[in-house]
Amino acid sequence: MALASGEPEVDLAYHGEGQAPAPIDSPGFAERPETPAPGELTVRSGTRIPLSLLGSLDTKHSREGDRVNLETRIPVSVDGRIAIPRGSFVTGTIVRIKAPGRGSSKGELTIRFETLTLPNGVTREIRSWVGGADDAVGKVDREAGKITGEKNTGEDARTANGRASAGAAAGSLAGAVTGAGSEAGLVAGAAVGLASVLVSRGPDVALRPGTTLEMVLDRDLRYKPEEVKF
Repeated sequence: MALASGEPEVDLAYHGEGQAPAPIDSPGFAERPETPAPGELTVRSGTRIPLSLLGSLDTKHSREGDRVNLETRIPVSVDGRIAIPRGSFVTGTIVRIKAPGRGSSKGELTIRFETLTLPNGVTREIRSWVGGADDAVGKVDREAGKITGEKNTGEDARTANGRASAGAAAGSLAGAVTGAGSEAGLVAGAAVGLASVLVSRGPDVALRPGTTLEMVLDRDLRYKPEEVKF
């Protein structure tokens, strides 16, 4: 519609009752991915960091909720600069313990890492899990962060043979003394020796000071330039 005053013509769109106005494009307001600030160091999610255990843990004496203290074994660098020095402090919590049962049932220990503190006191919260451990520790479930005790098959076999032999010898002697016969006593004694093996507990998880546990970061850790001055 042309105005009498000579002002430029403006098109007006009428919207009926209940009819939403046409959307307005707003280029320039679209969300953009966050970019690091100049000089900022970012340790990416998924980074694997070897840690050294500062105390001892095991499925026999530790309890769910116990604190776990560790330190980083090697420095973590980003673009040639150290972001997490060696000796940075990591705390965690035992979130689940399963004591070994009878026979082949094995002990289980689950640890969650919760904070990472640089030597200068700068702290970041994390929620990371165990991604690996020393070979002697046991089997690690990387998805659940769970450590399962490993049974020493050779040692178990020697123990079983030893108990069976000891039981057989004792049974043979008892059979001869009581008149039941040494052979009957030998068989009965061997059965008792093997039964003692079957009812014994499975292997515990035992982590000694200095044990290496691998932490897998669950998030990016960003540090400003002034936070990584050591």
